Amino acid sequence: MVVKQMESCKVVLRDAESGQLVTETRITEIDSARNVIKIPANSVLELETKAVTVLIFGRDSLYEFYGVIRGQVLANSIEVALGKGQERENRLNVRYPVDTDGVVEAILYKHCKVILRKPIWVMTKNISANGVLIRTFAGSFEIGDQIQLLLDLKGREMRKQYEIVRKQNGGIWTEEYGCKGIEV
Repeated sequence: MVVKQMESCKVVLRDAESGQLVTETRITEIDSARNVIKIPANSVLELETKAVTVLIFGRDSLYEFYGVIRGQVLANSIEVALGKGQERENRLNVRYPVDTDGVVEAILYKHCKVILRKPIWVMTKNISANGVLIRTFAGSFEIGDQIQLLLDLKGREMRKQYEIVRKQNGGIWTEEYGCKGIEV
């Protein structure tokens, strides 16, 4: 487990069988010796033991685990035991709906980063381990453009470089852009 990258990160828990959202909250504590994360007890409506999928929004990456919520409340926290997991990288990843604001801070051009004096506002539609779908002003980007995107994940920032790989749902005012994560 990459403890430093998970402290106080956003976490989304879904029922492993039904896929229903259990909670969307923050990690309050990590016990790496036991492979357990703790979340606020008041963020979970049904305090029962159940199998869940765990998506952790790390500082620079997404992590997905299978886990078990332990329905017992200890010091206003609930433990989630993490099982098999991995840093998500391939394009076949599950897309998670995330309606959050962000900005394109820079355009990457021939190994140079051009900081924009006026960043371009975007709305994030969904995110996977290797990409993001954003909506912004129509005509802002072309396929092949490389951008630096800053997302606000409920008080936590995630900054990453992406390449525009597709355009969809274009209208007069807005358009959606599929972006693939890149290393620069």
